[in-house]
Amino acid sequence: MEAWREDQLNALLAPGGQDDLFGTVAGLVRALGFEHCAYGMRAPLPLAQPEIVMLNDYPEAWQKRYQDNAYLQVDPTVRQGAASLDPFAWSNSDDPLDPAAAFWEDARLHDITCGVSLPALAANSVRGMLTVTRGGERLDAQELRARWPQLLWLGQVAHHGLAREMLTRWRSTSREAMSEREIEILRWVAEGHTNRQIAARLNITERTVNFHLNNAMAKLEVGNRTAAAVRAVVLGILA
Repeated sequence: MEAWREDQLNALLAPGGQDDLFGTVAGLVRALGFEHCAYGMRAPLPLAQPEIVMLNDYPEAWQKRYQDNAYLQVDPTVRQGAASLDPFAWSNSDDPLDPAAAFWEDARLHDITCGVSLPALAANSVRGMLTVTRGGERLDAQELRARWPQLLWLGQVAHHGLAREMLTRWRSTSREAMSEREIEILRWVAEGHTNRQIAARLNITERTVNFHLNNAMAKLEVGNRTAAAVRAVVLGILA
């Protein structure tokens, strides 16, 4: 197990972007006896309606079917992953009274019969989930027990790497655009200080504080100082 983890970690740490990293994860998933995988991440922004970013290597027919039928809203694995961070194995339900019976039947028709979902939580409350699936024979207890440690490890490492890659563009772009003074002022805003208090602490005029805050709000694409501070905290700009 230790040798396996070291080999796979080296593969996951190899230079490359989001697509390369996901391709490596997909290869490791197949090596563990599964056929396909999907990674979904609930981005930290916008706060009211967080964006859901998804990657997968499913056949195009299932990808289109999933999107056209808005299955993200009814997928039982997504619902369970959103409700708990506990990893879980699953298989298609045969119960005709199951509220998601139509979804399960459709998945079966696209050769998806079982899988394992691995929710995870990273810094800044970024939540994600790696799901591995296959068709044909369902998982039995013995196979699951043998694969469980590797799957748990892969779920955590994949989430860490993929979430990092997905967030890098937002964070780095915003961080590079901000001046040190703007960041300094936003830190005080985040602490609950008024513009007058910030001006006194930094020995500058309140007008200068307003000037830097307006610039920060424009760069962060928000409408007020509170939203600017919140966005900067979530993106790790004030760290």
